[in-house]
Amino acid sequence: MDESLTLLGLSVPDSALSRRARELITDVAAPFLVNHPVRVYAWAVELAGHDRLQSDPEILYVSACSTTSAWFRRTTSAAATRSTARWRRSGSGAKPVNRRRTPERSTT
Repeated sequence: MDESLTLLGLSVPDSALSRRARELITDVAAPFLVNHPVRVYAWAVELAGHDRLQSDPEILYVSACSTTSAWFRRTTSAAATRSTARWRRSGSGAKPVNRRRTPERSTT
């Protein structure tokens, strides 16, 4: 996760909280889901810079990590959880399939 960010030239916070957030997301989610907080953090840092806003890198990083873990808990079904577990054990590189779609919320 951090390697992708450093390749982009973004500094990664090195605090106990940031390390713990990174550990939690990599323990809970499959690697293809871990890419989401990388994108969230990169966009947050770049947008803050673009808008000339002061930001706390640790808060942005931990917040980015928490978006995926919260999403993962809300949207995974038992079948998707089993699929992810099989995928992790197999090491095949194939992505697990979530056959249950989350209902869309009405915006009205």
